[in-house]
Amino acid sequence: MNYVLVPIMIKYYTIGRLFIEAGPQVGFLTSATSEVVNNVSNTSNSSDLKEKTKAFDMAANVGVGYELFDKLVAQIRYSIGLTNTSKIDNTNVKNGVFQLSLGYKF
Repeated sequence: MNYVLVPIMIKYYTIGRLFIEAGPQVGFLTSATSEVVNNVSNTSNSSDLKEKTKAFDMAANVGVGYELFDKLVAQIRYSIGLTNTSKIDNTNVKNGVFQLSLGYKF
């Protein structure tokens, strides 16, 4: 599943350059596909799952980071899925994403 994600984060500096952050995130589905590979016959089958997946996702983000030097930032963030993204009855699918990033401040 591929989403365009829009996080809204609040950052709080704790000790020196160490910070914590939290906030909501909305996601808009752009594509959803599944691929099954059969290693015995060396074949694969791909299917579009967009009709079985809801177009909107909501999540809560939490993270921690540290500003290295003056311009470099390293952080870890986890996105906890709050909404069921499946349109299939009696199926509960929630997205969860672990992110590790390194950034440069201009």
